[in-house]
Amino acid sequence: GRRPYEMVWAGRRADEVAPVDRLESAAGWTAEGENAVAKASDADDRLLFGDGTLRFDYRATGAKPVVRLRRAEPLGLRPFDTFSVWVYGNNFYGRSPAGTPMTQLAADFADADGKAFSLHVATILHREWCKFQVKVPKDRLARAMKGGCSFVGFTLTGGTNTEDRRLDLTSVCAYVEELRPLSFKPRAKRGVRVFKDQD
Repeated sequence: GRRPYEMVWAGRRADEVAPVDRLESAAGWTAEGENAVAKASDADDRLLFGDGTLRFDYRATGAKPVVRLRRAEPLGLRPFDTFSVWVYGNNFYGRSPAGTPMTQLAADFADADGKAFSLHVATILHREWCKFQVKVPKDRLARAMKGGCSFVGFTLTGGTNTEDRRLDLTSVCAYVEELRPLSFKPRAKRGVRVFKDQD
């Protein structure tokens, strides 16, 4: 596959932050469905940074389908307040292609005490590659910032399509975002004389 020309022209071969999981294959991942069937596999026809992506195909078999992508082994994380992942979407606001609804993607974790919590990461209503980056909400921040938190996988809901649909994922990042102070140079005066009382 070809990488997006924007990435090629910009010489970008890696995310801004070092990923905790590159997601270049389905090795160590499983897919399971509740009122749904799903399959995880390797893919290399939609490249972004590395040599492949984690792909999963899914379809509904009943009401309120839920698809879970799970790591065979939870991935231990350093304290983090920001989470991101790149997603290759499959629809345009649920309007096209026909029979491809918008879906909700959440990232799943276990805290230091082994208790589960999730972060809503994205509403999939796009095509092509898109980076989704979220801040950990205050009600879960202490759990994410405490040592011993683990990344477990993803959950997809809303996939009521009865025919197979496909998403690709790559480059998972979990980190403490450094927010540097912003500063701007004074804006230059206009090169024309503005009449009195004009804005």
